[in-house]
Amino acid sequence: MLAGRWQLDADASTDPATELKGIRASKIRTANPPPQASGKRPGQATEQRYWQEANAGEQWRHSKELVHAGPLQRILESENLEIITRDDGYLFVYADGFERPVVPNAAGRVFTASGEELVKTDIGYTLAYWEDDTLVLETRIERGGEMFERVAIDPDNRLGIHITIDRRDWKWIARLERLFEPAPRSD
Repeated sequence: MLAGRWQLDADASTDPATELKGIRASKIRTANPPPQASGKRPGQATEQRYWQEANAGEQWRHSKELVHAGPLQRILESENLEIITRDDGYLFVYADGFERPVVPNAAGRVFTASGEELVKTDIGYTLAYWEDDTLVLETRIERGGEMFERVAIDPDNRLGIHITIDRRDWKWIARLERLFEPAPRSD
């Protein structure tokens, strides 16, 4: 039974910051190429220094983006998870309040032309289906790529989520293991 409140076992789980460190392909971008000068003229050295500084600032701003996984970050860093049973499936509620409806397709891993089996969130479109006792979530990420999640209860009554993320702007395929213990009741 997936429904319940779950608390991350950080020691048994992959640290997303470690797994994602340096994962983005870092191409040095230049905002504006320096103008091509023909011969020496007054102010040319100052103009070249200006363009070097402008490009360095753009590269710095781009480098700040490299460590963040965008909307996926809220899933990868959530230390608490509540799974609520609904008529059509589940509602996953993450620590920051992000709610993600999960509607398993009764037909399994089947796509139709209408796309009615897909659920749209901030992350992208997700197809959910069961493989034996494992809930599989296949998500087409909004900005390109795919995320696969395999959600199951292990024999020790812990919730395991195996996450694989394949994005075209990442250097490698990220693989994370998230293990959750039942959260203590607050009665």
